[in-house]
Amino acid sequence: TLNASGGGTYLWSNGNTTSSIVVSPLTNTTYTVQVTNGGCSRDTSITVTVINGIKLTVTPPQKLCAGGSDTLTAAGGCSYLWSNGDTTNFIIISPGSNMVYSVTASCNGCKDTSAAIPVTVYTLALNACCDTSMMQGDSAFINANGSSNYSWSPNYGLSCYTCPNPVASPSVTTTYTVATTDSLGCMLKRFVKITIDTPCLADFQVPNVFTPNGDGINDVFQINCGNTTSFSIQIFDRWGQEVFTSSLPKFSWDGRTPAGVMVPDGVYYYILNASCLSHTYQKHGFVQVIGEIKGQQ
Repeated sequence: TLNASGGGTYLWSNGNTTSSIVVSPLTNTTYTVQVTNGGCSRDTSITVTVINGIKLTVTPPQKLCAGGSDTLTAAGGCSYLWSNGDTTNFIIISPGSNMVYSVTASCNGCKDTSAAIPVTVYTLALNACCDTSMMQGDSAFINANGSSNYSWSPNYGLSCYTCPNPVASPSVTTTYTVATTDSLGCMLKRFVKITIDTPCLADFQVPNVFTPNGDGINDVFQINCGNTTSFSIQIFDRWGQEVFTSSLPKFSWDGRTPAGVMVPDGVYYYILNASCLSHTYQKHGFVQVIGEIKGQQ
């Protein structure tokens, strides 16, 4: 809007005769107005400079895989305001579902708002089963479903690595990864762990003496009994009083009673029961305690 004042009549170069005119030139344009008041008149000129308008462009993501992220980039403005509140010329997006964004660009008083920018999140389905424990030399089926293509890795110990249900027979504990990929390159992974159990010992030896004297050598009574599935040990003094019991295969007895009192030197009787898969063990015998802990009477 161009305004003139101080006269009784007005004559603009575009023919208008009001004191104010609204103009919208496409190029820089000079307007003149003749202001008359009684017998006096005066001309003045006003130049309107046309600023190039904003040409806002937005580069959307080509695709967005579920769980991934991508960038929306705007250009053509001096400042930006995105629908999520960000004010940079680009935003990093990682929506959990389909989402619509927009951006407004501003420059020299001009504004332009983009059309809606829809972002489609491409999702995949994949299930894998099942974590398994087995002995070395055994095998187990593992499987995946929910997709049309599968790739297992590592592929050693597998009967096939692109089928949905390979037979796994690894020699060591192994975590297998199964992946599926869609036509857009989106990938999803799942994991299956095969644990190889330590074989049962054919038998195990029980020490017959230990010296809990605090010198750091043979101070505790313990047994290497392998990968047992159940275990118990009881230790008695010569009067049949229980002085120690445990259900832990990796137990250690330091010669103290449950009350924390050191047992006297002497011979003690133990009863041990253990099992590992189909193997059952039952042992009983004697262990000798020699020496008091240093510093105790």
